[in-house]
Amino acid sequence: MKVRVITGIIGILVIISAVVFIQTAYLGILISAFSMIAVYEVLKTAQVKNKGIILFGVLFAAAVPSFVEYNLLEKLRLPYSSVITVFGILMLIMMLAQYDSTRFEHVALAFFSSLAIPFSLSTLILLRDVYIKYPDRFEKAHGIYFVVLVLLCSWLTDTFAYFTGVKFGRHKLCPKISPKKTVEGAVGGIILTAALNSIVLIGFNKLAFKSEFLTWWAIIPISIFLSIISMLGDLSASTLKRNYGVKDFGKFFPGHGGVMDRFDSLLFVSPTVYAAVAVSQVYML
Repeated sequence: MKVRVITGIIGILVIISAVVFIQTAYLGILISAFSMIAVYEVLKTAQVKNKGIILFGVLFAAAVPSFVEYNLLEKLRLPYSSVITVFGILMLIMMLAQYDSTRFEHVALAFFSSLAIPFSLSTLILLRDVYIKYPDRFEKAHGIYFVVLVLLCSWLTDTFAYFTGVKFGRHKLCPKISPKKTVEGAVGGIILTAALNSIVLIGFNKLAFKSEFLTWWAIIPISIFLSIISMLGDLSASTLKRNYGVKDFGKFFPGHGGVMDRFDSLLFVSPTVYAAVAVSQVYML
């Protein structure tokens, strides 16, 4: 428990530093590093032994946040589809190089995780810079708020659910996937996160921006929806671990597991928030 608490405190400090320096390259560097580690953890969990596939997957995951943050492909006039296609071909070539120890499912998993994980995490950068893409609707503070909203819904839902479940948990939520999760814990996590999100939004509205479409009463159903998405992300990662018979993806965070164990919910919540923001601009909601 002591190690878990110390790791948690360090993690909180890292997250706070990311928010404080959110307008610098620091956020992109963190996302690149976590993307690399997360992809590596997934491939090791799946027992991928082809070093070429692992190397290409990890390096591609590290590069994606830079593509997103600095629009490198657009500056080089390279379409994403071409880059992804070439990446897939390289993966298949690596399979041929070690065909005796590589199954196609390893290539498929490596290809998917090397794309999905860094692109999902990179939506935090897109949310931060939403005021650049939609200057008529958003300010810098909106971008910071969206990132904070993602972090709160991703991590506090699970934290509140854990403590609520320990105290009041009686009915198992998904016993075959995650035996320790309870219905009572899930409900408690959703309610407490929604309450905290309302308070945080009130603070932003008073100190940073005045928004007609971001109100404390509107954020409650949004928070509930995002908390549910967060739980689905957590359960999806748990399913993957069950498939390969492991408890944790890694040991990067002592007492908490690997990067994927901590970021599984965020991989679902961040793209959802960005998609909602983008759609709202298309239809001017």
